[in-house]
Amino acid sequence: MNGNGPNDVSFFTGNSPPSTMHLDVRLPIGLMFSIFGALLSLFGLFGGREVYEKHPLQVNINLYWGLVLLVFGVFMLVLVSRTRKR
Repeated sequence: MNGNGPNDVSFFTGNSPPSTMHLDVRLPIGLMFSIFGALLSLFGLFGGREVYEKHPLQVNINLYWGLVLLVFGVFMLVLVSRTRKR
């Protein structure tokens, strides 16, 4: 059984042949989260304050979650850059 099907041991162990494409999804995920986080943070900073004043908690949720998304996106991009240096 030399195929890459479910009966092949390398299918389960992750020991794939060297011709396999190495796809690192951290780069597109990091870019997507960074862009969305920056946009949401900017919207939270420059958006209308009256929306948040009418809300019972008076919390600028767009700003806070935008920063969370931005931090996560930057973290993913840092992981990509550390991997490519090796």
